[in-house]
Amino acid sequence: MPDKDIRLHGDLEVHMASRKVLRAGTRIDLPDLTSRLFFALAEASPKPVSAEQLSAEVWDGGFVSDETIAQRVKLLRQALGDSARTPRYIETMRGRGYRLVPGKVVERRPVWHMAAVLVAGALLAAVVVWNMSEGSGPNRAENVAPADEASIERVLAQAERYLATRRADDVDAAINLFCTALESWPNENQSRIGLSFALSTRATKISGEEADAVEAEALARHVVEAEPHNDEAWHALAYALDAQGRVDDAITAYMRAHELAPEKPSAASSAAYLLAIRGRFYDALKLELAVLGGRGQSRYADTQVAEVLDLLGYTGAATRWRDKALLLSPGDAW
Repeated sequence: MPDKDIRLHGDLEVHMASRKVLRAGTRIDLPDLTSRLFFALAEASPKPVSAEQLSAEVWDGGFVSDETIAQRVKLLRQALGDSARTPRYIETMRGRGYRLVPGKVVERRPVWHMAAVLVAGALLAAVVVWNMSEGSGPNRAENVAPADEASIERVLAQAERYLATRRADDVDAAINLFCTALESWPNENQSRIGLSFALSTRATKISGEEADAVEAEALARHVVEAEPHNDEAWHALAYALDAQGRVDDAITAYMRAHELAPEKPSAASSAAYLLAIRGRFYDALKLELAVLGGRGQSRYADTQVAEVLDLLGYTGAATRWRDKALLLSPGDAW
């Protein structure tokens, strides 16, 4: 059946289901929040989307100022090569919000993402040969040859690269690879952690399906029980709980991950974000500043500090932090 989820907006080809944007066949890569903003506008087109709606849909209901939204729209326009004065794609509707110029549905079958299957087949070929030659004795999994360990590493590395893009088709490809690794090496906990992160990412960024997050929690808990000092397992568990809206439980798990690996900033930064949601602004700010003072690099720390300062009424300081975030990481600033 033809995919009617492909639309044309000017010379942009927009794939709604897989969250892809192309111009002249070349993909335009949009950072996560910018992509979410674009597709929020695309789904509503030709109707405008108000700032309140964008706050709810793009920032998951978290408080964001009109200026923050305007800055994100500016980043989106820059990525698309658009102009606020003579808009080709994104229009400002005074008093009503923003809208994507009206488009039309195209009758076309999208090309299925086969990369995961091809990579998995190539990387696991050596394992298949080994399985055939070694048989299926009960202790076979405990005697994995070095070549098979290398294959695991290559499969997981490719899966992580897919997952890092956070695009719908790439996340699905990552899930396929993690599942393939688990089927071939059922005792491989790193595959469980990766699959847990991938499922939580799909639940929070793409599908909104709670079942993905529930499965992600089960995978992470399996590893936590087997390896209680594995910080990545605690981080995966926290993300899965976060994806289910279980904020307090997620904060506890994020903090445990941070305690086990204080040099890694991402778990602490996520905990700080949830602490701010809970109204614990001092705790959130203290934790985020500690992250920035450490050795690691947090993707959203500068922006989150700005948001907390905004909520505390320190607008001048918030503006300086936000300007820093836009200067250093324009694709990641909110």
